[in-house]
Amino acid sequence: MTSQNFYNKIPPDEKKTLLSNIAKAPHFFLTVDTPKGLINLQISRRENNGDIVAYSSLPLDFKLLGQYSIHFVYLTNKYETSAKVSNLDDGQYLFKFENEIFRVQRRQNFRALLPDSWVRNIHIHHLDGQMVNIAGLVINLSLKGCLFACKEPHEKFIVGCELDADLQIEDYPVVQVKAIIRRVGKHIEGKSFGLEFMETLGEKDSETLNQITIKADRITS
Repeated sequence: MTSQNFYNKIPPDEKKTLLSNIAKAPHFFLTVDTPKGLINLQISRRENNGDIVAYSSLPLDFKLLGQYSIHFVYLTNKYETSAKVSNLDDGQYLFKFENEIFRVQRRQNFRALLPDSWVRNIHIHHLDGQMVNIAGLVINLSLKGCLFACKEPHEKFIVGCELDADLQIEDYPVVQVKAIIRRVGKHIEGKSFGLEFMETLGEKDSETLNQITIKADRITS
């Protein structure tokens, strides 16, 4: 089973509390992604202006100056951000966390059955490059594909056929997908078609599918 990371931006108040908490936590480390590889620095204190000071066992002449990607784990949650880093005396480094912080959610790619009461439409507008206007009903959905049923399928709805479609699930934003038909079967609504999404979806579309599948799974499981 494949998995995928989702990056959820935390609000400013939560960011402020988080930075305060990690600065107080004993033996807390920040992982910095440098051109020479990942290095771990232990937080020593937090300044009055909110900046964080950390140190390491690296040679005193090791310089960190500029913007770096930062990773850390707090209360089992993984976070990623970037910070402006500069050198202080005695092998210490000053971190300015001026950018957004993201909570990283790693999620298994499971297939969720959509509730019968939901709006769960698929509108196909291109089929092997040909313009069409075909509607269907989405039965289940994952981050990588879906199963839909159609009462009057196009004659070209066969395995290997490529299509462009819009997914309209409840009041979520419409998700546009490019997909290929991987299997054909029977369904009470007519025929069923298993789609595999061919291209990596954008961040917003991926997050929409993430929210839909999680909510649907809670309802139907």
